[in-house]
Amino acid sequence: TDFTVFVDVDSNAAKLVVGDEELILEAGEWSGWVPIGFGLIPTQSLPAIGLFYLRSVAPHFELYVSPLNIDPTAPAMPISTPDSYAKHLCKCTGYFFTQGMPEDTGAAKAGILSVDEFLAQAKIAGDENIEQFEFILDEYEGGLLFHYFGNTDLVGHIIWRAMDPDHPAYDPDVDPKYAEVMPKLYEKMDRVVAHAMEHMPSDTLLVVMSDHGFAPWRRAFHLNTWLKDNGYLALKKPGVAGEYYSNVDWSKTRAYGLGINGLYLNLEGREKEGIVPPENRDRLIHEIADKLREVIDPATGEIAISKVYISEETYTDGGWLHIGPDIQVGYAEGTRGSDESAIGEIGPDAITDNHDRWSGDHCMDHESVPGILLSSRPLKKDATALKNLAAAILAEYGIDEYPPK
Repeated sequence: TDFTVFVDVDSNAAKLVVGDEELILEAGEWSGWVPIGFGLIPTQSLPAIGLFYLRSVAPHFELYVSPLNIDPTAPAMPISTPDSYAKHLCKCTGYFFTQGMPEDTGAAKAGILSVDEFLAQAKIAGDENIEQFEFILDEYEGGLLFHYFGNTDLVGHIIWRAMDPDHPAYDPDVDPKYAEVMPKLYEKMDRVVAHAMEHMPSDTLLVVMSDHGFAPWRRAFHLNTWLKDNGYLALKKPGVAGEYYSNVDWSKTRAYGLGINGLYLNLEGREKEGIVPPENRDRLIHEIADKLREVIDPATGEIAISKVYISEETYTDGGWLHIGPDIQVGYAEGTRGSDESAIGEIGPDAITDNHDRWSGDHCMDHESVPGILLSSRPLKKDATALKNLAAAILAEYGIDEYPPK
């Protein structure tokens, strides 16, 4: 959709005209949510909302526009149940992010937003979520209320190196000023917990849970490169990284990495060009697993992989085990599967320093990055792990098994 910008260099500001909306921003200022309409046919349009940030007027005009979000007052697809709830929430608390992960880590990783600009954008998203929680808590009349806060996670991914002078991406001239960002963010969440305890009914159980912890991501493990180096993956053209497995010779490849932690065999009857006979599957899986456990990072002298999880020995088959990874790789604390290998790129080195702005992570062996579980009173049924927390919460409602008989 067209929009017009009137630049005023003398005032270091700009006027934006977007459809029927007009706004004036000074350099360094964020807008509120702006409704944006996209014409389809003469009688229809697609509504959306966006945030604008005027980075600079002179010497160059620079404007950031957020990813477009679904307009909660007229959602183009269902975003709440009941359908009317999104509009109700918007009416009571204002427009809000409707995308799954509102903190724009992609723009931060790409250098489009500076650290300060990313933190300002993340604060908008985080404050919005807290405001919604306080409103929803005021409406609470009993039953189960679940509210998700993702701000600590997304900010942590980008800013974690500021607390880790040993991180390869640590900049001693820049990062020390951000060392307190995460501690202060956790303090902010502590105040949310305090607010909940002060405003919830006296007989209410409050559970605070994180589904994982966090750690520095210092070393990147290129699983597909390791598989190539160890004779399990073959290339059409040696020395060419390729993208999306474009250089993989499937006729000679027995295993490949897909995603951050997944390792698959190139199995006959499952993969399109599978070559591993099903009767050889178990032997090959255990062979690869044993080798992975022995990998030592040459830069640190420490193990790179602390646990290897073979699917049928680890997970309950809910009907989809056959299409899941044959192995989940549990990287040691500080090491994570590389972005490049996750989508089929095969570089020259199996383990490299992580110089990315995405400097903290949790896609490691879960025992290295445990989450927390806090409750305002002892639970009737112990929740020893995330996987049995649901059963513990059901027990609070007198349901000892699910589905109930």
